[in-house]
Amino acid sequence: MTAQVMLLGMDYVLLWFFVLGIGLLVAGAGVVVGLLASRSRVARFLGLTGIGIGILSLLLFWVLTDDEPADWPYLTLGSPVLVGAIAILLSFRPRLRKERLFRRVTATLLTILGATAAFLLAFACYLDGRDKRRYGPAFDAERMKRSIPILGPDAFTMSDWGLGWHHGESERLWSKTVEVEHGHIMLEYDTYDSGMTYNDEAGHPQWIGMHIYYSYEDERAGRDPWRAVYCSEQGQQELSVEDAEELLRSWGIERLNYDPP
Repeated sequence: MTAQVMLLGMDYVLLWFFVLGIGLLVAGAGVVVGLLASRSRVARFLGLTGIGIGILSLLLFWVLTDDEPADWPYLTLGSPVLVGAIAILLSFRPRLRKERLFRRVTATLLTILGATAAFLLAFACYLDGRDKRRYGPAFDAERMKRSIPILGPDAFTMSDWGLGWHHGESERLWSKTVEVEHGHIMLEYDTYDSGMTYNDEAGHPQWIGMHIYYSYEDERAGRDPWRAVYCSEQGQQELSVEDAEELLRSWGIERLNYDPP
């Protein structure tokens, strides 16, 4: 339940970005000192401190989540480390004027690049969090209007990135995945676990289950929004929702996780 982790009253993602922001500010101050002042020791100290806080932010991510970091934490970590390294570079002042000018131009460009990358990543995380809040349990009233399984208060996200939830109250109604484009919900589907497996040609156990889709895009276009896909040893087979419900009941599962009105 990584998305429910709280520390000192703060969501851990906010805490992580707070530490990351401090690292960027400290390292950026080191760059400013290195560019505008002659206090090389101060620039070096601020650069090293920024690098240390950047590394701390990744360690904090590891401690507060159960998932392995994806590419975006590594890229975001790189921003204070990059800026801190620039500050250390500027703390060593060459004697030649051309070298000083080259270092200043390079440092300025790299700092702008690092800060822009950090901003874009932070903005992407904001959008991801906004969609999670909008189309998570808060959207359940709309799901009930369409006879779609709800998430409920016990659901928790499958990872820190993307729109996927585990249904906390049921192991058989396993997960819900939502697809959003430009802030608008396009599709969601629920995954049901039959509790059975089969062995493939290599002898490896494979999952038997069901995905039931609801397309909001088809709904807006006036088309049938429902689609069901049965996954078994025969491959993937499309079913009507009625046939899918009948098969789910044979597994001892109800399609809905609430009493319909």
